[in-house]
Amino acid sequence: MKAFLRSWLGPIAVTVLLSVALTKPCVAARWQELGNANGSLDKIYIDADSVEQVDGFRIVMLMTVYPSKRVNQHNITMDSRVQKTAFDCANKKFLGIRMIGYLDGQQVGTGPEATDWKTKLIPVPNDSFSQRILTTACSLPLSGGASPKIAPIRLPHNPKQSFHPALESSLMTKASS
Repeated sequence: MKAFLRSWLGPIAVTVLLSVALTKPCVAARWQELGNANGSLDKIYIDADSVEQVDGFRIVMLMTVYPSKRVNQHNITMDSRVQKTAFDCANKKFLGIRMIGYLDGQQVGTGPEATDWKTKLIPVPNDSFSQRILTTACSLPLSGGASPKIAPIRLPHNPKQSFHPALESSLMTKASS
């Protein structure tokens, strides 16, 4: 029996080591609730693990969870979306860089990535909720240099999501999967 175990132990150990060594690191998501978007039932979250500084701008992931499924103007049904968003904290400006739509945790649509976002930033609305988003995005610690990735939504208690209309991108196309 010992000889049998020894003959299998080496290959198993090598397999485990290779699996660990070759596995791509995941970007963790720690979604922090910001509240409901200006009187709506849509819930907004910020990924506290995705905060990045790029050329003086804060880049964060914002998730909107809708109270029920929605169909957007491109006929895509979704129950949540994640938007990579840039903030100019000093000048209180922002812009959505890219948005991904989800339905039941699966990606169903994506908008194009804005490559000229640094020159297209718009003022953050003056309402208290938008200002809370700005303050949170600008005060969270940086994530350590990992580039924010838009990843499938995994939230406790299956919350639903949405975002302030001024921050919502209208460019969403069907996912090619």
